[in-house]
Amino acid sequence: LCLIRKAYREFDVVMCHTPIISHLCRLAAIGLKKRSRIVYMVHGLRFIPGRRRTIKSAIFEGIEVLLARYTDKYIAINDLDYKYLKSLKGDRSVSLVNGVGVTMVKNHVKRSWNKGKLRVGFVASYKKEKGYDDLIDLSKKLDPDNYEIVTCGYGKVWESKEHSEASIIKHKGFIKNMNDFYEGIDVLLTLSKREGLNVSMQEAMGLGIPCVGLDVRGVRDLIKEGINGYCIMNDNARIERVQHVLEGIRLMSEEEYSFMSLNAFSCAKKYDRSKLAEELVKAVTSSGL
Repeated sequence: LCLIRKAYREFDVVMCHTPIISHLCRLAAIGLKKRSRIVYMVHGLRFIPGRRRTIKSAIFEGIEVLLARYTDKYIAINDLDYKYLKSLKGDRSVSLVNGVGVTMVKNHVKRSWNKGKLRVGFVASYKKEKGYDDLIDLSKKLDPDNYEIVTCGYGKVWESKEHSEASIIKHKGFIKNMNDFYEGIDVLLTLSKREGLNVSMQEAMGLGIPCVGLDVRGVRDLIKEGINGYCIMNDNARIERVQHVLEGIRLMSEEEYSFMSLNAFSCAKKYDRSKLAEELVKAVTSSGL
């Protein structure tokens, strides 16, 4: 905290990006009469506004409410967090930007479409909370002759009896060149139940890949139903619904798939990294910082 307070004497604005660092920065501001202005870019609140509280989420929300008075500016990247933070801090102190930015190709390239076997990509760190249990359950319902699932992410691939039986799932581990991964899939699937604004979906759409995900924060912001992908209701029947949607995509004609691919590319343009710097400058200066 002493080092942070020292930084407050050297900089006009201090910008935070992660929950723990943002907590420390704002705690360090308590009691200071003169300090840097504090901007917190929220990559997804640690609780879900409006959802039934657990003890853990109630603690995180309580901390955020207490520290909001030491936050000069919030920058949100999804609509749910944006609305919550506005109710907490007011319109002038909260801005909404289009994520963290992804590298876009200039022009849409028509993707090859082989009706028959659907290649499903799944990009997430190898943690159970990212939906790997649901992915295994889904794989057991899919015909290996019609589907292939390929995963990649950082962390150790956790193995289990269920994994070994899920023969249509191929784990690639950490991949440096994600474009090579995306070129080998037809659709991107995410089964995570908590997101800030899913980056892999933005990357995939930027290459014209339709996306399927649960109807949760940070996913619903990206998907236009039936246009660039599908949002699945997050309830006990979600696996069956995902199976039904994937089967519908698998049976699409080339024209139908190309239409969705082009829409995915068009929807991704606003997440272009080249536009993000301008958005952030506007967000930071909009409250007079």
